[in-house]
Amino acid sequence: MKCLGRLKKGMVILPYNCNLQTTDMRILILCTGNSCRSQMAEGFLKSFDKSGEVFSAGTNPSSQVHPKAIEVMREVNIDISSGFPKKVDRFINSDFDYMEKIRGN
Repeated sequence: MKCLGRLKKGMVILPYNCNLQTTDMRILILCTGNSCRSQMAEGFLKSFDKSGEVFSAGTNPSSQVHPKAIEVMREVNIDISSGFPKKVDRFINSDFDYMEKIRGN
């Protein structure tokens, strides 16, 4: 069973109880600036499984991916230097199998 979610303006809707599959999934990682943690999470997930589609976005995106995030990911042989912060609005009405919100402290 695939778990479908849809991003609506101002909210994320996900079914309560679903059996997530790990292949051929569309995943969205949300945060505020989309410059560090979400970019790193996107990079890690893309490196784990090439069969799915992974995206990240922010509610108030920064102007660039943080240089330290790029540096740290290079240490584990993952290149996120071509990534760029994206506003979550570009994914409105897009379907995803899984959405994750990353929070700062």
